[in-house]
Amino acid sequence: MRLQKLNSANEFLILCEGVLLKNETQNNLILGLADRLVSQPQIGDAKLFYAIFDDSDSVVGGALRTNKDKPISLSQLNNKEINLLVQELKNINPPLEGVVAESNTAEYFSNEFSRVANLTTELLMHQGVYECHALKIPPNNNLVLHRALIQDVETVAGLIMGFIKDALPKEPVSTVRARILAQAHIENGNLFLLKNDKDEFVSMACNNRETKNSGCVSFVYTPKEYRGHGYGSLVTALVSNEVLKKGKRFCNLFTDLSNPTSNKIYNNIGYKKIGESKHFSFL
Repeated sequence: MRLQKLNSANEFLILCEGVLLKNETQNNLILGLADRLVSQPQIGDAKLFYAIFDDSDSVVGGALRTNKDKPISLSQLNNKEINLLVQELKNINPPLEGVVAESNTAEYFSNEFSRVANLTTELLMHQGVYECHALKIPPNNNLVLHRALIQDVETVAGLIMGFIKDALPKEPVSTVRARILAQAHIENGNLFLLKNDKDEFVSMACNNRETKNSGCVSFVYTPKEYRGHGYGSLVTALVSNEVLKKGKRFCNLFTDLSNPTSNKIYNNIGYKKIGESKHFSFL
């Protein structure tokens, strides 16, 4: 068993993509980040890439970090493989914001790294990992899916602010950051708004990142004044359909397990829970 530090996202994908695609939805984040770094190599201020090999010298997983203020993302690893990675990180001593991975992997890494680095940990998010191959699209009731345009940037920024405050309350948010995110997603053409017959935008969702065979739906948000009408279900289904129309084989999304409402609506439109993920921060 060994660990190999890599120099680039391209090298990471050459070595690790095959094994990560065997569980593409669970590994959506690490695959999506690697793809983004290949297409936009200028982003990321503290990149780390590792491939992990078993005793027969076959790649069994990987680890990736983009920025100092972002967690290290891991594929599902066993305890021995995690111990090897923890020892390597202890030796090079990079600042780590936290870890995000499949639940058992994240918990064990969090415990071991915090022990050797003399840190404490905090669970920021416990998420269900969902996958959808066949959508059940609800009736649209005269609602229209609108691909957000640059003139919608202020509206989108406000909705992103609302999403972060509701879904990620421990994550810092500012109007500047929300506007940067809004503009980036609008320019990428992957953010959609649901519009009613009064020409009001009542819900939002985004095809946040893509892997070889899938697209990940995120930023699902309905302002409080429009809730209770099924808009979140509809916009998620319609944006998921946009992913499938692009030729992807399936869609996925991550949802807060402490929110029973969102977990129920995703099941109702065809998503099935296939795993869990945890994000721990180091303090």
